[in-house]
Amino acid sequence: MSSTAETMGRLAARTRRRPSKAWYWVAAAIVLLGVSTGVAWGALTTLRTHERAQDLPRTGLPGRLEVRAVGGTSTLIFFEGEGKPSPEDLGLTVTGPDGSPVTVRPYDLGMEYEIAGCTGTPVASFSASSAGTYTVTAQKPSGAGAISVGDNFVRAQAVNIVGALALIAASITLGLVIVAVAIVKRSQHVGMPETP
Repeated sequence: MSSTAETMGRLAARTRRRPSKAWYWVAAAIVLLGVSTGVAWGALTTLRTHERAQDLPRTGLPGRLEVRAVGGTSTLIFFEGEGKPSPEDLGLTVTGPDGSPVTVRPYDLGMEYEIAGCTGTPVASFSASSAGTYTVTAQKPSGAGAISVGDNFVRAQAVNIVGALALIAASITLGLVIVAVAIVKRSQHVGMPETP
């Protein structure tokens, strides 16, 4: 009976001990890991976007490009230069793999990339309904500039950047919550021995 009471007394004493300072290190590790992973994710996404922009097929104005497209995708036509001319300003036309005309639509979302000091802005899009080679032609010069054609990699970059920022914010928030809980628990156990 007495041994049971002693055991219960020891267990009660252990439960009343102050939380360890190790929780501060756990919080710091979570924040450090989350922030470093988020920064690396964002940097890698930006680097890949830059590489994809450099690899786009492009031509000066007026000019003509032949691009391979997978069926059922939307393809963007970028203008690389000053301003954002309309598809009509550039005289843009697209023909499909069978030679038939493809509808070119203005693209109004504000996304862009920059390579070698030149800004690329999407000005038009077309739907590649079937796989094959599409011919994009810019018939009118629109000052100094070029056109390039590719998929919507700028949107993919934006999604990845938002994900990286969310990871950073979540890790900082979790770290702060752990620290706050540890501070409250330790203040409630002032004068008690610390948990090993």
